[in-house]
Amino acid sequence: MVSYLALALTLLAAVSAVPSKGKYHGDKVFRVNIDTPEQKELFHSILKDKSLKMDVWTDHTHGNVVDVHVPQKSVKQFKSKLSEFSHSTIVENVQDLVDSEKTHSLVSKSSSIYSDYQDAATLVKYLQGLPGATPIRLGSTYGGNTIDGIKFGSGPKTIVFNGGIHAREWISPAVTTYVADYLLSSDPTAVSLRSKFTFHVIPVANPDGYAYTRDPNGDRMWRKNMEPNPSNPDCAGTDINRNFSFKWSDPGASSDECDETYYGSGPLSTKEAKALDTYVKSLKNVVSYMDLHSYSQLWLYPWGYTQSPSPDHTDHAAAAAAGVKALNAVNKVKFTAEQSDSLYQTSGTTDDHFYATAGVKYSMTIELRDTGNNGFILPASQIVPSGKETVAGLVAFWGYVDAH
Repeated sequence: MVSYLALALTLLAAVSAVPSKGKYHGDKVFRVNIDTPEQKELFHSILKDKSLKMDVWTDHTHGNVVDVHVPQKSVKQFKSKLSEFSHSTIVENVQDLVDSEKTHSLVSKSSSIYSDYQDAATLVKYLQGLPGATPIRLGSTYGGNTIDGIKFGSGPKTIVFNGGIHAREWISPAVTTYVADYLLSSDPTAVSLRSKFTFHVIPVANPDGYAYTRDPNGDRMWRKNMEPNPSNPDCAGTDINRNFSFKWSDPGASSDECDETYYGSGPLSTKEAKALDTYVKSLKNVVSYMDLHSYSQLWLYPWGYTQSPSPDHTDHAAAAAAGVKALNAVNKVKFTAEQSDSLYQTSGTTDDHFYATAGVKYSMTIELRDTGNNGFILPASQIVPSGKETVAGLVAFWGYVDAH
């Protein structure tokens, strides 16, 4: 009988020996520096060139840089437009990252749920099986999947956090699960938090899209949900995180059904956004909402739709700073706290929406690891360290929330 180790080595050798000709073979990710207002406008016009079929990987950035995924056939033309910009190639071949991820899944046989990226059903089943967890269901999707999670704790203040609104951000559901797992543990800090707060956790808020990124016949880089757009049958999906009603369709989202940031046919037109909105607003005394995303290593607070500070800017900045300080201390991986509108505006997003329409004072977003070397295809080996640092950051953040 062939040993498991021999089989694993054979698989690894096969993948590395044969050049991949997958969907993303030859695609590159460029990092473009935006140093002046004139460059910002110029680059914005470049992004409007639909013929290049580019995909912006960074919703939010720190340091005025934008990461752009460019298909192989568009690389030469895209580079020709960058004469006015300082830029670099941060991913030489996107397919190499995808292949490495697939190889890990083939050879990973660990019993830990955090040894690899899991499907939505596995994550939900795991969480709902933890002692103290009560199942919740927010609704269902166009594809018939249910949006599920858990609630737990006995405190008078309510906290909601979710992952997986953007399908390709696999680290988000994994870390969301890890945080909930910790909060249900016997750790004294977790026990104390459960006495102060009642938690509501949704690991995968976009189950249709997430399933599509995991399907061998799907698209690993898919971002949106999967609902067809009758106005443009060739381009499916809406960006759920541009579909919320506050500042819906303002600058920072797209009216083009084919764009990654398409804001939908109307505010809360997606089943996913509507379900989350209805659920959060049905709860009492919600003091914090957190939306986990990737990537960029940022802790973001309102507003995203404008550079103007929010009415609670001082507390927002202080709470985020407390979270980042604790987070950075765990693995010495640097995160930065800042207002969401750092380079380009975003509109119709969860954090602005729940702050403005539901009165959730501490409504924020965390952009998890990394800063671009792997982008959305973060190795599964980083799930646990990312989970640990996020736990530390959120514990400190919720401590600030509780005190203020």
